[in-house]
Amino acid sequence: MGEVTHWVTLRREIGGRFHIASLLKISRISGIDHSALFFRSPECSARPLSFMNTKTLVAFASILLAPVFSAQAAPVTVKLTDVHLCCSSCVKDADDAVAAIPGATAFADLHQKAILITAPDQATAQKAVDALVAAGYYGSSSDATVKQVDFSAVTDAKVRSLTVEGVHLCCDKCSNTAKKALAAVPGVTGDTASKDSNSFVITGDFSPKEAMAALNRAGLTGAVAKTP
Repeated sequence: MGEVTHWVTLRREIGGRFHIASLLKISRISGIDHSALFFRSPECSARPLSFMNTKTLVAFASILLAPVFSAQAAPVTVKLTDVHLCCSSCVKDADDAVAAIPGATAFADLHQKAILITAPDQATAQKAVDALVAAGYYGSSSDATVKQVDFSAVTDAKVRSLTVEGVHLCCDKCSNTAKKALAAVPGVTGDTASKDSNSFVITGDFSPKEAMAALNRAGLTGAVAKTP
């Protein structure tokens, strides 16, 4: 897209009319030479547009400049709520996970248990959420088009043991939250979740899908380890 090298500047004339003091010099905007739209003569660069009143001239200029402003899209914001954030390390790790995505920033609120993501576009926002999920966080998204973790492939058939990886467990409060969530799942009899553990094992006679859903409700997430 070409650049607007001169803005439209307006000068009030006697009688309440306006004329263009500096022509728009626009190149390749929407493929139209906008300078051809102005009434020009050899005697001057732009004759006074006395036939245009204030409202008409401003509206005309707005139409010409619309492609320029539309190209400047507003940032995308996504808020995740009910995320497990229990300490300063939880907050730092969440912010650091999103900071690894170019163009994306995050503000993790310890008290509100929420993470606000700002990104230049939808694709970057999705990558930021993916990074949080990979770091073991989960929450309710304010944007339904931004997807989180998909457990559709996780079996609902009962198992006696399940290894889960990547859950955010930076402190004892984190591991206790995971334990409490899993204890409420029918058939779960125990787990090995602990502070700073990269993986842990859930035991009993239970549904893996229900176990993962319980972790999500607690603001945590992870991945089911593949069986060798």
